[in-house]
Amino acid sequence: MRVCTFVAQFSCMLSFLKKPYPFPTAAIERFGSSVIISGFVLVFLWIFQPFELHAIENHKNAIILGYGVTCLLAMLAVNFTIPELIPSMFDEEEWNTGREILWVLVHLSTVAFFNAVYSDLVGVFDLSTLSIFIFFIYTVLIGIFPIAATIFLNQKRLHTKYEKASEVINNSVQSDSASQNVRHTRSTILSIPSESGQIELEIESTDFYFVKAEGNYVEVFFKKETELKKLLMRNTMKNIDLMLTKHSELWRCHRSYIVNMQHIEKVSGNAQGYSLHLTGTDHRIPVSRQLNEELKRRMES
Repeated sequence: MRVCTFVAQFSCMLSFLKKPYPFPTAAIERFGSSVIISGFVLVFLWIFQPFELHAIENHKNAIILGYGVTCLLAMLAVNFTIPELIPSMFDEEEWNTGREILWVLVHLSTVAFFNAVYSDLVGVFDLSTLSIFIFFIYTVLIGIFPIAATIFLNQKRLHTKYEKASEVINNSVQSDSASQNVRHTRSTILSIPSESGQIELEIESTDFYFVKAEGNYVEVFFKKETELKKLLMRNTMKNIDLMLTKHSELWRCHRSYIVNMQHIEKVSGNAQGYSLHLTGTDHRIPVSRQLNEELKRRMES
């Protein structure tokens, strides 16, 4: 019985770790999270004064403030360096609660190291392997549990929020469809060139489904007869965006996607935000969280 209970709990934990979770791609979001966590560390140190801080007689407040600044610098270094060096590890579509918790551990480890160095500079601790280990244990124990709990609650909150909102959007669209208020766009010819300017693809706009950025290339998905085809060409999303989004039915819903709104079957939601489901394909197209209101306007128009 206990074995079954343990297996069920372990399975539940693995399921939670695989749940989608938003990764802060915008610079302002990364900066904001750095400031919030650094502020938490500063307040904690001011109240509890671990690491022999209570024994400091001179310039105690300035030294504690220095820990907060050091923490902020560590957070900023992690948030603005590692994702740029290894962007493949931070694919927003693949990000989940497990990766978010590991990412938090990276932050805490970096903060522990920076604080150990700072402690040596201000004379609180001598820098050594032991002092770094002590700071690591303290920092992880102090931070990991409240942060993991916050991640859990935030995942639940965001999932419920976007799931309910997507149902409202779908119901609104279905209501409009029933009233025959859906706008139909006349098909035009789309000529899509490569980076060199040579036309690589020429199709009816109604046969175009979406474009996805893939490094220095783009993948164009389109319908040919009854099959969905994919064409890889060398070009940038910026160039494709300038060429395609002059057509009102084509929308750059995400930094990596341009989608044909005519083919949207429904909208779904999870903790990462909204996803677009297209007719005749299993592909899900993410919507940037900054464009949530525009999605609602486009779906209801």
